[in-house]
Amino acid sequence: MALLTKWGKKRVRELSFPGFIKKLCLISFLLGVSMMVAKVTYLDQNEGHKELFELRLRVTELKKLLESKTKITREIPEARELGRNFNLTEARKGMEKNVTVVMFSHNEDVSCLKSRLDNVLQEYPNIKVIISSTKTIDIPFSQNVEYLPNTEKEGKALATMIDKVKSPYFLYLSSSVQLPPQNSDISVSWLLHALEKIPELDFIGGSFLRNQTGARYPVLEVPCYRLRMCNWTLSQTFEYRYSVDDMMVCEETSSSFMGRKKKVIELGQFDSNLDAMATTDFFWRVKGKAVTGLRPEVQFTVSKKCFPPSLPAATEADLKFAFMKKYELYIVRDNFKREVKALDSKHYSSLKRNYGYNYNRDGYFASPMYARGLLLDLELAADFLESKNISYFIDSGVPLGGVKSGGLLPWDVDIDLGFFYDWKPVQEGLDKFCKEKGIPASVKSEPLGGGRYKIYLRAAGEFGYNTMYQQPAKELNEKDLMMYVYIHGRKYPVKTYLFASFRVMYGIKYLEMRGPRGRMNCRTKGHHACLPSEFSKGGGHWRDYYCEL
Repeated sequence: MALLTKWGKKRVRELSFPGFIKKLCLISFLLGVSMMVAKVTYLDQNEGHKELFELRLRVTELKKLLESKTKITREIPEARELGRNFNLTEARKGMEKNVTVVMFSHNEDVSCLKSRLDNVLQEYPNIKVIISSTKTIDIPFSQNVEYLPNTEKEGKALATMIDKVKSPYFLYLSSSVQLPPQNSDISVSWLLHALEKIPELDFIGGSFLRNQTGARYPVLEVPCYRLRMCNWTLSQTFEYRYSVDDMMVCEETSSSFMGRKKKVIELGQFDSNLDAMATTDFFWRVKGKAVTGLRPEVQFTVSKKCFPPSLPAATEADLKFAFMKKYELYIVRDNFKREVKALDSKHYSSLKRNYGYNYNRDGYFASPMYARGLLLDLELAADFLESKNISYFIDSGVPLGGVKSGGLLPWDVDIDLGFFYDWKPVQEGLDKFCKEKGIPASVKSEPLGGGRYKIYLRAAGEFGYNTMYQQPAKELNEKDLMMYVYIHGRKYPVKTYLFASFRVMYGIKYLEMRGPRGRMNCRTKGHHACLPSEFSKGGGHWRDYYCEL
């Protein structure tokens, strides 16, 4: 401060101004220096102010990022209208002139494929049809039908057939699907009408009318979906972004749909390596780059006779594994909350090995399989100890997760638990308890020193483990006051000096999971399983479970 003042006085004296102006300049200079020093001192003494300033900067950056994402999303202008002014007689000619039907047969019965082809040609006799199948089918084809045999995967079949399409539009019919009557309000001609009426629209599908075994009436399904990837999971939910007259705007439409050939070539063909989920993969990749719609009144009929039976979980997982490996997914969850897990697949071990992420240090969500395994291990240990009236407490990251979010930390891969009893009867009793429950488990011990042991508990086939530490005392002392913390709806005992231990382990910023090494950073930007919040990386912060790519 003194040096700055001396330097300032010298510079002011050198100015060729009257005396009072020189004094004003000097006063202004000194005032500015004083304010600058005061501001630096204030920032140094007020850590919270610095953090608030840092947070505001990050919020600004986040807003800019979200705005940039919004700009690349294609939309239909509000002024666009569909209406129902359409001549169905002319529509038939328009379909035959401007649309090519592409059909894929996945191990379909020959009679079913022939029935579906007859249905198409009955509604539109002069339309061009391209058929691909997983096996050679020996049936006569008319002149306007092109047949491509022995195509093993749906993605490759779609890519090959669309390459051969010469019309501006294509209509893809997946296995077991038939067309509605062409001269009706539910005709696929209304899909062409939408594409011609709204040039911004790229792909459009319709509802499915399914004849289900045991159902008195057909079931209507409206497959207008939103797609999200978060925490190693793809979620498909029934949501549409907005509507234009009687059309929904979605992120994924029905698996049988109409589209512009030019747009497929522009955005990238269907993935030839994928069999199941080839269309879902395509709609995920064009999300934000194309406009996808669904006209629910248009109804594709799904034949009960030709519809393939439900597959065992392991078989379905094998079929979808290529898609799951491509996006590094462990779970695919559909609109009906049905899940296919990579764990059900014989390829799962290679998927786990190929990912090779260190959840604790690289800033990733732990695999959903870890959470399931950890909770099972924790419940088994708690059930056994409580049944024997043995005092215990949970420690380290598990109660921190309870404080932050009422559950496990999203990156946790182990559990720490302390118990007050001899280790030998606990190990033997826990092993017997798991067998009686019908849950095979590994129960091992290892010396801690000083005559104490720790016990490792892991349910067979699960991930993560529960480390149970024998405490120096065999019984809970009065000074060891306890309280409960909720973990996923169940209360578990913790020591009352819990928060002091958090400060020791993680520092004053334990809610941000800041330790001696600073914040955890995600190794791969844009990865759907990276902990998305750059603010806290913790379970309770509202940004922490926000995954929207």
